[in-house]
Amino acid sequence: MKTLYTLIAVLALALALPAQGGGNSGGGGSSGGYGGGCAPASGPAPAPAPAPSPSPAPAPGPGPAPGGGSTPGPSGGGTTPGAGPGGGTTPGSGGGTTPGNRGGARGGTGRGGVGRGRGGPRKAKFSSEQAFWLGAVTLPWEGTFLPKSGGEGYEGREMALEQAIKNRKAWKIKDRPTIVLLYDPSKKDHMKSLSKVSKDRSFVSASHYFNLLRIDVRTINDRKVRKGIGKDAMYVLFQANGDRVAAVKKPMSGKPFTKHFDKIMLSDFGKSRQKCIASMGAVLAREAWVEDEIKRHETVLIDPLSGKVQENIKKAIADYRKELKDLKLHQDILVRLRQGALTASR
Repeated sequence: MKTLYTLIAVLALALALPAQGGGNSGGGGSSGGYGGGCAPASGPAPAPAPAPSPSPAPAPGPGPAPGGGSTPGPSGGGTTPGAGPGGGTTPGSGGGTTPGNRGGARGGTGRGGVGRGRGGPRKAKFSSEQAFWLGAVTLPWEGTFLPKSGGEGYEGREMALEQAIKNRKAWKIKDRPTIVLLYDPSKKDHMKSLSKVSKDRSFVSASHYFNLLRIDVRTINDRKVRKGIGKDAMYVLFQANGDRVAAVKKPMSGKPFTKHFDKIMLSDFGKSRQKCIASMGAVLAREAWVEDEIKRHETVLIDPLSGKVQENIKKAIADYRKELKDLKLHQDILVRLRQGALTASR
C-alpha cells in the first residue's frame, strides 16, 4: 500500500513539471523556460564611447624680436597687434580685422654682414628678408638738364658735366658724391641697362650715398657734349669734391661699379664699401618694411563692424611713423662726409 502511494506521488510530480517549464517554449535554447537549458540570448553590447581626442597644444608665443623698434605687443588675435619678426608693433597672425603676421627685415638698422668669398672683391651680404625688401626700394633719380652758364633760361651755353659738378650751385646738389646718368629713354638697350642696375641690391644700397642725376641726352644741344657721350647709356661718377672718378658704359649689373665705389666711399666717408653698403641696406630694407606695415594697418584702422577707430591699430601706426623718422635720421647720419672730403684734391 505504501509503495502504491509512492508511485502516485511520482506520477503527480511528473505531470506537474511541464506546466511550470513549458518545454521548448519561450526561453530560447534547447530546454526553454527558466528551469533549464541555455539562458536567453542577450542583445549586442553597446560600443564603448570613443576617447576624447587630445586638445592641440597651445602655439608657442613669439620670441623676442631680433630687430629694433618699439616694444612688441602680445601675440596676434582679435585686433591686438602681435610681435613682428623685425621688432616694432607688427600685427599678429590672429583673426578678426588684424593684419596677418608677415616677415620683416631683420636686424633693424644693424649691418647685413660682409661676404668673404674668394676671387674678386668681397660683396656685402644681406639676409633673405633684407634682400626681399630692398627689391621694393626705388632709386631716387632726379631728372634734370645740363645747366647753362652766362645766362638764364634758354640763353647761355650748356656746361660740361665736370663744370656743372664743380659749380655746386648749378644743380643745387647736396654735399655728397654724385652719379650722373646720360641716356636715351627711347632706346631699349639704355632702359634695359637702367632696369638691370636698379635691381642690383648692392647698387641700390650704395646709390643712397650719392646725388643721382638723370639726363636725357636728347635735351643736350651742344654737339661736342653729345659727341663725348657716345651711343651707350653712361654713368659718370664724381667724388664729393667734384673730381671725376670714372664713366661706366652700358652696365648690366652693379659689378662694374665696385672698384669705383671702393675709392669713393673710402675717400668721402672713411669707410669700406662693404660696410657702407651693408649699413645702408639694413636701413633701407627696414624703411621699406615699415612703410608697407603703415599702409596695411591703415586699411583696417576703422572696424568694419562698429565703424569706429581701432585704438590699438591707431597706436601701432603712430609707433611705425615714429620709427620711420628714426630710420630717416639714421640714414642722414650714414651719409655724413668725413672731415675734409669736400676740399680734398681740389
